[in-house]
Amino acid sequence: MVNELLRQTELALCQQIDIAHVSGSRQLLTEEDVQTEWTGLGYSPEAPGFGVRDYAKWLGLVSAESDEIETTQDAKSKDDFVNDVLSQNLFAARHYRVKAEVSVRSETMVLPRDATWTTDPAVSMQATLYLQDEQGRALGFNQVGSGISYVLPVLAALWGAERSLIEQPELHLHPAAQCEMGDAVIRAFNRGRFSIIETHSEHLLLRILRRVRQTSEGKMQDPELQCPPEAVTVLYFAPLADGTTEVNRLRVSRGGDFLDRWPEGFFEERSRELFDE
Repeated sequence: MVNELLRQTELALCQQIDIAHVSGSRQLLTEEDVQTEWTGLGYSPEAPGFGVRDYAKWLGLVSAESDEIETTQDAKSKDDFVNDVLSQNLFAARHYRVKAEVSVRSETMVLPRDATWTTDPAVSMQATLYLQDEQGRALGFNQVGSGISYVLPVLAALWGAERSLIEQPELHLHPAAQCEMGDAVIRAFNRGRFSIIETHSEHLLLRILRRVRQTSEGKMQDPELQCPPEAVTVLYFAPLADGTTEVNRLRVSRGGDFLDRWPEGFFEERSRELFDE
């Protein structure tokens, strides 16, 4: 379960993650979930694989005690996926951005004057994530609605791994935000990230179908939201009376609809409640 947003980010920077799993049983982000410490040897600002420079860039605004990363102040990574999605899709009206307080310390062992050897400096980093609103106020995750705690692990997985297995990305989201989550999945796909989504949300599915239709009609100008029908595979798991499950593939047309029947329980439930069917 990817509830530790910061840990997910750190791992993605240090090594390429093949698969990330976001469980439907995730909970509110706690203070421990958004804090991390890292300690290593052999620090060099330009050393490949160290991670602090790139880590600080992705996190955005940096408060650091080390002169070596001053150049990362107010820097933004070219692939700031989490904040891109927050500003363009999810919670866009709130203008939230994920920021961080980052502290980097480098300590070198004092050697005797006649020493013929050298030692690499020990480096430690501590980072804490927080939210910043449009007024520039720093907010803890316990000071905002629960939806963002459930969304951020999903966005971290979509950004940090080549493939993501995500259960119910729509948890605790307003229907309009569920639609926007569909756009987040498409944006990740167009940045080379692939995902398998388990969802009960017709809103998320409708947004993806809408983008397929707009792409086919040439009406989608944003390249990150273009979605041809062959990019989408929909599988419906239908429970049977004997306790087994039947898996049906629903083919997507270029018109942004299913060539096969919509899954039972999608739309029909709304009709029954409105028209006493």
